[in-house]
Amino acid sequence: MRLVVFNRNTNANVYVNEVLANIVVLFMSDDFLEGNGILQQDGARPHTARVTQQFILDNIISILNWALMSVCHQTCPQLNIFGMNLR
Repeated sequence: MRLVVFNRNTNANVYVNEVLANIVVLFMSDDFLEGNGILQQDGARPHTARVTQQFILDNIISILNWALMSVCHQTCPQLNIFGMNLR
């Protein structure tokens, strides 16, 4: 999978049409032929929007939800890969 960089604000429609439909679905269908791929998202608004959630349901994408950072920075310091203080 490649890194996707947007030089503008990303809303749910952009996320669904340019990331999920054009990159994630293709990547998962090519690299996870048995359908065992899992997508991880955080709680960003484009990730939690209804249109995004409906696309995920319609395309049978398995999701691993991201833990809340307010809890995770205390209980999961190994996830802080950049060594940044999250407080």
